[in-house]
Amino acid sequence: MKKNYWILIVAAAVAVSVYFFWPEGEVSGNYDEFARCLSSKGAIMYGAYWCPHCQNEKKAFGDSFRFVDYVECTQETKKCLAEKINGYPTWTFPDGRRFEGELGLEKLSELSGCLLEKDTTGFQSSPQAREGTALPVGLGDLGAKMISVGVIDAEKFESLYAGSAILDDDVRELLYKADNGNLEMTQKNSGVILNLLWALGLGNKNDVLDFGPMKDQRYGGAGNFASTGGWILAKGDAMEHYSRHPFIILTEEQQKLVERVAKNVYRPCCSNSTYFPDCNHGMAMLGFLELMASQGVGEKEMYDYAAKVNAYWFPELNQNAGSSCAV
Repeated sequence: MKKNYWILIVAAAVAVSVYFFWPEGEVSGNYDEFARCLSSKGAIMYGAYWCPHCQNEKKAFGDSFRFVDYVECTQETKKCLAEKINGYPTWTFPDGRRFEGELGLEKLSELSGCLLEKDTTGFQSSPQAREGTALPVGLGDLGAKMISVGVIDAEKFESLYAGSAILDDDVRELLYKADNGNLEMTQKNSGVILNLLWALGLGNKNDVLDFGPMKDQRYGGAGNFASTGGWILAKGDAMEHYSRHPFIILTEEQQKLVERVAKNVYRPCCSNSTYFPDCNHGMAMLGFLELMASQGVGEKEMYDYAAKVNAYWFPELNQNAGSSCAV
């Protein structure tokens, strides 16, 4: 009986090893430069061999994962405890940002500024995502205005994308040019547009920020959210710019339109609407809605374009539901 017990244990161990380590669908090292760039930017992934979400993250890189700065928490327990790792995978960056859960390569590219040169989402992207989507609004001189008041620190913004091809002449025009035309969103620039709209949503004077859920005292103040505390590309503290600058002055009807649409546009990652912009995507979407309302985009079109923009910002949504493993 004792012998059979040990046979069962060995068999179970072999089964677990096969499940977690069998290189099914392993991809060759197509993303070596991307993985090296992440490591050069100080990005670190903390994980555990038994976590399926960690395995998914690794498989997305294929052989190139060997260039990722990875900490195996079952072997380096003290290091993970010191970093207060509460879920796997957790990605950390030198500037203090940390993200728990399966991110995918597109999101890592957006967060790090490292260029991802091909479609690596692991599913068939939409024709719009592959070819680009013309948006019905332009930034005009808003990039320059946001720099002039400090809600964007140009040096910090550019350093985020240093060493990558993302910061090209088109992106620099969005930052510094005074007469930018309508935006075109692509897989390459979607992260840059996210950050520009995040700054706009955060800094623009608006009742949604002044009187909405962000100011609910139950949450301890508007500065305690990812959309505010996480904005590290400003001059000074992000809250010094919170709902402070009259970048976009809306009419009463336009304000009502923004609030109505904001209450019905939800981030795919959570149950909060844009009316409660507590994360970067929510704050960026608020900026986008304000921009559309101010430039005469109709209500139906605002919903349509909000959905199109979210498709760029959440390309891996359907694959990564419940995307972390508890410690």
